[in-house]
Amino acid sequence: SNLRMVEFSYWGECRGYGHPIRLMLEYTASPYTFTGELCGPPPYYHKQEWLKNKYTTLSDYDFPNLPYLRDGETTLTHHIAIMQYLGRKHGLYPVIEQE
Repeated sequence: SNLRMVEFSYWGECRGYGHPIRLMLEYTASPYTFTGELCGPPPYYHKQEWLKNKYTTLSDYDFPNLPYLRDGETTLTHHIAIMQYLGRKHGLYPVIEQE
């Protein structure tokens, strides 16, 4: 396969918005690394570690957030934008309105 390794990150202990992205990566057999960001225990799930590091982790990106995906020169956040990108990249996106 000529697919390059992509970097994907979301909360480590949570499927949430990151799960459909992971399913798309697996379905398309895309090579990827996953980084599970840490959050605190219930009921508050404190996010201090991510809030402290997000501007360093995504220093080249104006809107650091989770989930994020890096694919070469492309960096995206927000689950819908990431899934649209992966859909277009792998032909899983409708081409005509009837699809």
